[in-house]
Amino acid sequence: GTDMPIRNAIFLENDYNIPANKWQKIRGEAIILESGKKRRVEIHWYEAENQKVKIKVKRYLDES
Repeated sequence: GTDMPIRNAIFLENDYNIPANKWQKIRGEAIILESGKKRRVEIHWYEAENQKVKIKVKRYLDES
């Protein structure tokens, strides 16, 4: 973790009615299906009170 505040926390609070100080920025890895091909990717999302929002692919890990 980090002590850096999330820049979008106030927007997350307004959109999801969860206090800004509860939100965390999380990263992980996943396998996705893209154009019929399995791809290993790094994903990022925001999480608070067991709610995951704004999941996005940050980069592809299977490219050389």
